[in-house]
Amino acid sequence: MHMTGMRIDLRRALPARAYPLMVGVIALVLTISMTIPFASILIVAVLLRRDRWKEIVLVSSLGSATGGLILYLTFHYLGWSQIAAYYPDLLQSKAWADATRWVSAYGTWALLGIAAAPLPQTPALIFTAVSRLPVSEVFLALFLGKLLKYGVYGWLAAEFPSWFERLAPIGEHKHQTRAF
Repeated sequence: MHMTGMRIDLRRALPARAYPLMVGVIALVLTISMTIPFASILIVAVLLRRDRWKEIVLVSSLGSATGGLILYLTFHYLGWSQIAAYYPDLLQSKAWADATRWVSAYGTWALLGIAAAPLPQTPALIFTAVSRLPVSEVFLALFLGKLLKYGVYGWLAAEFPSWFERLAPIGEHKHQTRAF
């Protein structure tokens, strides 16, 4: 680990193979905890290791989909009465109304779309759990949706810095001053 003053170089601190796995575990934990959206963590993780962005996206998608499946199973086994007690305002929320309408009409396809979009996933998982959709289809929808969303985010984070490099003039900046 290289330290310059208070700066720690995380790229050297983490072995190449462990880094995507660590990011995937963070995706799993944040999905289960429902505390903060993982996308911001993904972008930082990709910026730190742009050379590994595809692996980071794949493992993060697996982690997030696994976390989503754990939530799905938890909500399924809690049952509707306990869910309503834990989330009393859920039924009045727009996210709940949208999720129930979409999942009722399109099943796991709706869950895939919600997982791929920047929408709250929890109401859809709750409704999906009480609707008793097949576990394998739920996992696949979550994984493919996250893979699509995180793939776009990861690609943008990996490629965006190089856009600035292309826009910068080649060579040193020479400022000409006029003598008055």
